[in-house]
Amino acid sequence: MSRTILFATGNKDKLREANAILSSLGITVQGVELDLPETLSTIEEIAEEKAIAAFNACHQPVMVEDSGLFINSLNGFPGAFSKRIADQIGNEGFIRLLVGLDREAEFRAAIAFHNGKEIEVFTGICKGRIADSITHGKDKSGKQVGWGQDPLFIPTHELNPNNLTFAQLTPLGVKDQLSHRRDALIQLRDFLENNTRI
Repeated sequence: MSRTILFATGNKDKLREANAILSSLGITVQGVELDLPETLSTIEEIAEEKAIAAFNACHQPVMVEDSGLFINSLNGFPGAFSKRIADQIGNEGFIRLLVGLDREAEFRAAIAFHNGKEIEVFTGICKGRIADSITHGKDKSGKQVGWGQDPLFIPTHELNPNNLTFAQLTPLGVKDQLSHRRDALIQLRDFLENNTRI
């Protein structure tokens, strides 16, 4: 039986990724744009907070996501505050912060699913490092691609032998295979597969 889950996001790429992974269960993911609170201090807490607000607004099974960039030498900064910090200092600011420092980092995504009775949170991780310079990718038409900290982050993985940034991997279709969001979505898929009553 087909099921529909709402995804509180206006990001078409996130929606496409969620549908690609959950469609194997006969689940359709439908996007809905909501203004949700972000007042807590970890991505898991924020995702749960947003899931509660989203369910109260929609009264349907809903998923939300919160993510962040965690830099080892900065004690996990900016973490849950990645978007706010990036708005203030830009990607160039991250480059300046890391002069002379270890560049190991990881992207984390927390996806919270709320069905009106319970909330489950799944955290995905992609390990890597911060590049020495900002490097965007280009699509087939030559248009620059790469949003957020994607032009800064180099995932450490055998599928990325040339040490390309997420932004460079996006038009190659490789980012989706390595992303922290995919990791969390697969955990959600496995949970839903084992909880067909939801």
